Amino acid sequence: MVIKGISQEQLQEIRRVQEHFEGLAGKIMSIEPIDNGRINKTYKVAISFEGAGFKAFIFRAINTHVFKNFVAMMNNTQIITEHIRNKGETTLYFHPVIGELTCESPTVYFDAQTQKYWTVCDYIESRTKNTPESEADFLALGRMIGKFSLQLSDLPKEKFEQIVETIPDFHNTPARFKTFEGILADDEYKRSKTCMEEITFLVLRSYRADAITHPLERGKIPKRVSHNDTKLNNVLFDTYTGLEKTIIDLDTTMPGTVLYDLGDAARYACNTESEESVEAEKVHFDSQKFAYLVKGLLTTMKEVITQREVDMLVDAAWIITYEQALRFLTDYLDGDKYFSNLVPDENGRMYNRETKNLERARVQIALLQSIEEQYCELTQMVGTIWNQIQN
Repeated sequence: MVIKGISQEQLQEIRRVQEHFEGLAGKIMSIEPIDNGRINKTYKVAISFEGAGFKAFIFRAINTHVFKNFVAMMNNTQIITEHIRNKGETTLYFHPVIGELTCESPTVYFDAQTQKYWTVCDYIESRTKNTPESEADFLALGRMIGKFSLQLSDLPKEKFEQIVETIPDFHNTPARFKTFEGILADDEYKRSKTCMEEITFLVLRSYRADAITHPLERGKIPKRVSHNDTKLNNVLFDTYTGLEKTIIDLDTTMPGTVLYDLGDAARYACNTESEESVEAEKVHFDSQKFAYLVKGLLTTMKEVITQREVDMLVDAAWIITYEQALRFLTDYLDGDKYFSNLVPDENGRMYNRETKNLERARVQIALLQSIEEQYCELTQMVGTIWNQIQN
């Protein structure tokens, strides 16, 4: 057996988990922690089956502090993956629990000894990329966002209505602004005086906070299943062809709009600087990268996307960036309770940087300014791409 970076106690726990899921009755041959996710504890486990060779699985301990409504989360995931699988397309498959259920979800096992909740899904042979770098990467990310939305565009109404909001007001920007206002009014940590310029910037733009929620609530744009974490490292690529296969990490899938997914992808992927940069003056929104994202999305969704959604793609990038700036600045004013402000010093030792979330907010604000400066050009560019695809 090959075991990397886990203790004997963790090995025994994984063996207990194995015994409680259907289709895993074999000999564990290797266990490898997967560290690219920061929320859940995840392992790749290879199991040998007599006369049937090896197969790999993903064992995951759910972080119930983040995903408190994990039963609804898994119910959403089951509805989504079953619909995609019935189309004959690649998606995650979660194994059911054997015997008596230990919680309300048939695909979640509660280990009473460690008080952890576990899921097991098949490992999909593939490769991943951390960040988009080439034109092909941006096109692939745009296509995958569009493909995910397209795959679920014909989800029966009764199934769509069973998909619930597992993180309330996740992309409700007006609600985020109200939270910001409340924290600012209290100013418990007396930090508002250090960031009045940033506060003023966001307050002056609050009239646009409902740019997506208003038309969504009034049916002006269609309500769709949104992924809500459209990073490139959640896209699996075929090992041989290099083409995108499927999108994973479905924990945040909820009713929403494809604008959320395109906007979030644009916010992180089209920024010339890292979200963690301390040099906000270097931040620029890369219009060419945005063009590739939009082209990938519209090429895939051309038969189902509405004109109103197309017209709002630049607004999507703006609103999600505005929302993230609000979230960082709110957390700074509130004493850094949500986003960690731990950063490494010059010797690699971690310390609390009091201004870290303010610096993150400044990066997002600089990105907003760059989007605003290019707004007309970006809008014209989207129109040109859409006309070319239609013709």
